[in-house]
Amino acid sequence: MKLFFCILLILLLLGFTNCSNKFNKAPKNSVPMRTKIDKSPYGGYTVIYDRDNQVFYGELIGSRNDTLVIINSQLNLLPMENIASGKVIYFQPYNFINIWLYSSIPTLLPLVHIAEYGGAPLLFTLVASGFNMLGALPAMGIENEFKNYHTFEDDRLSFMKFSRFPAGIPPQLDLNQLSAPEGFGVMIKE
Repeated sequence: MKLFFCILLILLLLGFTNCSNKFNKAPKNSVPMRTKIDKSPYGGYTVIYDRDNQVFYGELIGSRNDTLVIINSQLNLLPMENIASGKVIYFQPYNFINIWLYSSIPTLLPLVHIAEYGGAPLLFTLVASGFNMLGALPAMGIENEFKNYHTFEDDRLSFMKFSRFPAGIPPQLDLNQLSAPEGFGVMIKE
């Protein structure tokens, strides 16, 4: 029985080896999944620091007359020259660890019969879990190659590309009529 728990622990540790990634998390439901970016009518989730070290966060609406517009529960107008740093998060990554763990459940079921059949279910579980992991690891690696954010300092054009109005806010649009979708009023921890 100790062998079983040792092997199970090793499998779990191997499953979590690829958990670190270069993603920044946005609040739940505030940005789309990677494959649905082009269908989302909203801007990305942004966190901006001004020169006075104040933090502004919410949906990135766009820019108008050298002013950055961010909305959460209120409308924030920030002059571009006052922005010290910031980033926009534009998609949520897929979590393949959950897929691997869920797909391992049927593989672990033969362990219920370990007493009647000796070590055969344990051997089957080890082999099948290994194949499950071999299938999930490339998917996790490919997903980790994508970067889900742009910083304000690096490239302002790429930063603005993920706003609600990437070409600039139309002059006839009344900014007070805008509202942020659910999830944008939450500050993420950095």
